Amino acid sequence: MTATPDAIEFRHWLATCLSGSTTPWPAQIAADTALDVIRREGVVALLAWRLAESPVLVPATVRDGLERAQQGQLAWSLLLTARCRQLLAALDATTIPVLLLKGSALAWWAYPAAHLRACSDIDLLFPSRAAAERARACFLALGCTERDGPTPGDLVTSGCTLLWAHGSAPAIEIDLHWQLSGMPLFAQRFDWAELEREAIALPPLAATARGLSPVHAYLHAALHRAGNLANRLPDSLKWLFDFELLGRRFTAADWQRVGALAIERGLAGSCLDAARASAACFGPRMPPALERRLDVTRGSEALDIRRIGNWWYVQRMNCASYPTVGLKLRWLQQRLWPERAYRTARYGREVGATGALWQRVRAACRRLRR
Repeated sequence: MTATPDAIEFRHWLATCLSGSTTPWPAQIAADTALDVIRREGVVALLAWRLAESPVLVPATVRDGLERAQQGQLAWSLLLTARCRQLLAALDATTIPVLLLKGSALAWWAYPAAHLRACSDIDLLFPSRAAAERARACFLALGCTERDGPTPGDLVTSGCTLLWAHGSAPAIEIDLHWQLSGMPLFAQRFDWAELEREAIALPPLAATARGLSPVHAYLHAALHRAGNLANRLPDSLKWLFDFELLGRRFTAADWQRVGALAIERGLAGSCLDAARASAACFGPRMPPALERRLDVTRGSEALDIRRIGNWWYVQRMNCASYPTVGLKLRWLQQRLWPERAYRTARYGREVGATGALWQRVRAACRRLRR
């Protein structure tokens, strides 16, 4: 959906307000448009929190709508928290190691209050596919149901998704990952051992809860953003504000570590692009010297983040990320001709192997024409 000029202008006002600046309410914006943008950007509770301590005069219709939406987000956050604690307790009882990812972790240490970071799901990272499979069985026993089971093919799947229903409320989505990224070109940039070694405790959530370290969280947010861009999902203020809050907390040593790891792991372009996108909304946080260093380094990286929205380019980069011809061919075979269980689930029993292959080739051609 193409944003209207009013919606684009209001998004700029919204970013300015979230950054802590005091700017008068844009009088020309319609209340419905304003509330739609606020919800779409995922910053309902965050904006309400900012406005509570701001002298900005907001129209009564917008303030009332924002209050209702905030109460809904708070209720959802409480439900999400309760379910997350149950999941962590079950994993602890079965000694399955786990790290919380993305908003599921950031909400508990980077934000002033957990409900200010809108989360639609719970993201969990496990050390291996075997550990994630054990967790999946554990969660199914708790009452979860399967939405997307693990896809056959070791090179084309990095997680699965469960749903946990609760009365009349929307079901909670639980994403189980055994790689830090679903894109092969990013999947092996960090291993479990280093992430687990530097993980931080999240005691407000649970005694056993742990999340990525601040530096790893920043780099993972950059990888996640690149994946969104590859899927043609636009930046939301919710995701960009993560970079803003992390950047505020970083010391000079933290920034130095971000730069060193980004360059070492071939993520200079992805990291720099994310930092600049956040800076365009909330102001710069990355030190200028580091920004210049990443800008120089990105030119020598295999991945050009500016082309990440090109589906064919991403597939070529995914294939190139495998070190041997054998792995490249196996990845290509799994992409083009997946195993029967996946073909049946995706296309139905009436579609044979040749028909499934034809549909996948046609889908690829459609993407090439975009």
